[in-house]
Amino acid sequence: MSESENRVQEALAAHIEHAELGGPQPDTSHLNAEELEKLRELIELLDDTEGVGFGRGLESGRPSSGASTQAGVALVAKLHEALPSAARITSDPSAPTIDIAGLDVTEGWIVGTFGGRIRVWLLAQEGALESSNDWLRDLGRVFRTYPDTAAIALVEPDDSCLLVQPEDCSPRIEVPRGSLVGRRYRRPIHPVDEALSVFLRELIPYWEPMLDISEPTAGTIAVMPIAQERASRAIEEQVAAGGRARKTNPKRKALTELGDGEIQGVADLLQAVNDGRTTPDEIDQELRRLAQKR
Repeated sequence: MSESENRVQEALAAHIEHAELGGPQPDTSHLNAEELEKLRELIELLDDTEGVGFGRGLESGRPSSGASTQAGVALVAKLHEALPSAARITSDPSAPTIDIAGLDVTEGWIVGTFGGRIRVWLLAQEGALESSNDWLRDLGRVFRTYPDTAAIALVEPDDSCLLVQPEDCSPRIEVPRGSLVGRRYRRPIHPVDEALSVFLRELIPYWEPMLDISEPTAGTIAVMPIAQERASRAIEEQVAAGGRARKTNPKRKALTELGDGEIQGVADLLQAVNDGRTTPDEIDQELRRLAQKR
C-alpha cells in the first residue's frame, strides 16, 4: 500500500471512530485534493450500505426498535440489558415479509456491530424451533439477499434462541476425510440473551493494546564460528579417510595433507553462501578452486 493510500485509510478510520465511537473530529488538512476525493468516495460507499451503526450507546435516547407486540417489547428490553451498551438495535421491517414455509415471523430487529449484522426474528409460536430442520435451505437465500448478515437469531416467545450462520445453510466437505456433510446447525438452542452476548464477543474480540517495538527482538547469529566448526569436522573426516587408504592410492597423500588452510577456505565459502555472495549452485566450482590452490 502506498503512502497516499495509507493516509486515506487512516483518515477513513478516524472518520469511523468519530461517527461510531465518538472520537475527535478527524483532521484532513494533510490530504491533497485527490486524497480528499478518494476519502469522500469511501465515506459515501459506507453510507450507501445503509447498515446499522454500532454507536456509542451514549445518545439521549435509544434508536427506535419498533416493537409492536408485548413479546417484542420484552425481547428488546432483554437485549438492551444483555448486550454491550454500545450495541445498536433497530427494527427490521423485512422480517415479517420473509417467505419461508413453516417459518412464521411476527417482527424482527437488527443488532449492529462492526463484525456484521445479527438479525433477530421473533417467531409466532412456542415450539416452532422443532421444525427448524426444514428451514436451512431457504435460510441460505436470506444470507444471499442480505450479505452483511453474520447470523440470524430465531427466537420463540419463551426466549429460546437458535442462532443460524451462513455456513449452516449449505453442505460442506469435511476435512480430512473428504466426505460431504449435509446442512446442520452448529450451535445449540440457548436463551436469547446468552446466545447473542456470546456471539457478539466472537464478532468483536477484545484485543490487548500492542506494546511499542523499539528494538529488534531477534538476535543475530555469528555464522563464522559455526562454519569453522563444521568445516573442521569435514576436513578431519577426509584426513581420516586418507589415512585408511592404501599407500599406493594417489588420494592418500592429498587427503592426509589437508589442514588449517583448507578448513578456513571451506568456512569462508560457507560464510559467502550465508551472505548471498555465493549461490549454492556455485559451491562445487568454488571447492575446485580451493583444491587447485594446493
